[in-house]
Amino acid sequence: MARFAGCRRPFIRKTHRAAMFLSNQWFQRFTRRSHADIYHTTYEAMLWPDFRGRRVITIHDLTPEKFPQFFACSSASLAHKRTLAQRADGIICVSENTRRDVIELLNVPPEKTCVVYHGNCLNMQVTEPRAVVEPYLLYVGMRRGYKNFIRLVEAYASDPRIHREFSLICFGGGSLTPDEVQRIQSLGVAGRIRQFGGPDTLLANLYTHATAFIYPSLYEGFGIPLLEAMHYNCPIIASRASCFPEIAGDAAVYFDPDNTDDIVRQIVTVIGDGPKRAEMVEMGRIQGTKYSWDRCAAETVNYYRVLLS
Repeated sequence: MARFAGCRRPFIRKTHRAAMFLSNQWFQRFTRRSHADIYHTTYEAMLWPDFRGRRVITIHDLTPEKFPQFFACSSASLAHKRTLAQRADGIICVSENTRRDVIELLNVPPEKTCVVYHGNCLNMQVTEPRAVVEPYLLYVGMRRGYKNFIRLVEAYASDPRIHREFSLICFGGGSLTPDEVQRIQSLGVAGRIRQFGGPDTLLANLYTHATAFIYPSLYEGFGIPLLEAMHYNCPIIASRASCFPEIAGDAAVYFDPDNTDDIVRQIVTVIGDGPKRAEMVEMGRIQGTKYSWDRCAAETVNYYRVLLS
């Protein structure tokens, strides 16, 4: 078996193209020595055109292509992914929803695709006391554009039953921007919405003690936070869009992400119904067993065998 070593490249402006050229040269040498049968690129790197084995790509999402209003380079992204899809012998998609988008937007025949789900990496035990003492709702991730965060803020602020009894805790995504702070202040909920950043242990703590996790995004390729919330027995209130019903199933309640009143309605339903939350937690335990990295690896290897047979 050929061995291959790598190193993390420090960020230096205007060196990316040169670094990729050197990386490709070294990688081609490794591939020739290893006599590889499969070349699998997992994050939209250009496929090596001279490789004689089977070429596989993983497509995680088509967010810029579905929501070009939020991205400056959506047309270039679409052209790049179409080229990759045409060169590939097989395409792994991370959800059925992503697979449908790949077939439709990249003009790919269905038989060239398969679905392999992700697993959950956030699985440490929570032993520390509550990181947030008061009752709260949890939002995780970036907040820009298609993430639909501001609509969630508007829904949160519009109903006193929600913002008087629960804080809205945001984890990750960097500090609240000046525009976000201004909008929060204009809605009268300054001090009720807080942003946290930190290690995975803090995130696990926040999931564990949240009354509910809210996922208002307009689109995701898979939605890893759904698995994280299910693992930590956190009820899920999610957008009825993209892959969310596919991934969370009956473990979540869903709202129209473009309808502020519907978001409010579903939040009020969950926070006011303890037995409902307990039922959602139990469904989450069942749904979460469908996803693991061991299963992801096994299904990926099985797809390799199919391509080589």
